[in-house]
Amino acid sequence: MSRKIIDSVLSGNKESFRELVTLYKDGAYNLALSILKNDFFAKDAVQQAFVNAWLNLHTFRQDAPFKHWFHRILINECFTILKKNPQVHQKNEPTFEQEPENISSDEHFDDFSDTEHLRFHIQAALEKMAPNYSLVLKLFYIESYSIKEISAITGWSLSDTKVKLHRARKSMKEYLTNTLKLEPEALYL
Repeated sequence: MSRKIIDSVLSGNKESFRELVTLYKDGAYNLALSILKNDFFAKDAVQQAFVNAWLNLHTFRQDAPFKHWFHRILINECFTILKKNPQVHQKNEPTFEQEPENISSDEHFDDFSDTEHLRFHIQAALEKMAPNYSLVLKLFYIESYSIKEISAITGWSLSDTKVKLHRARKSMKEYLTNTLKLEPEALYL
């Protein structure tokens, strides 16, 4: 679908670019937020990434998925924002106003059937993680990219990507183990 839209844009139909924005804006925002952990900067990064994609669409090689190419642009933009504003991800606390109803964070959590509770804590962990760690987890688990694809999108070496993923998993496991008061073997991360 993206290829037809891109062909249309490159043929002069500028309105077709809106379709690309519609297709990718929500995922792009979530990805940017996982890196920047700030709503304003995430929206700014997404907007600038779409501008950059528009300006450079003629360089897009049709043999690769547009999503990969666009995510590379977006990730570069996010890290550019972080370089200009290193305090961005450090100042923000998780955006949750309160925990899910009827669940105390002090409870021992044996039953993972309460996905709302688990999702809350996973999101909180992602928000507290270093940008590289939350990024690699989102790309691997949410976007379903392979290690090789993550390496290509981020510009990290394969070994660096594997190390970051390993450390991110370990960080997530430690956070969930401490927060949910679980035995480490109860988490299969």
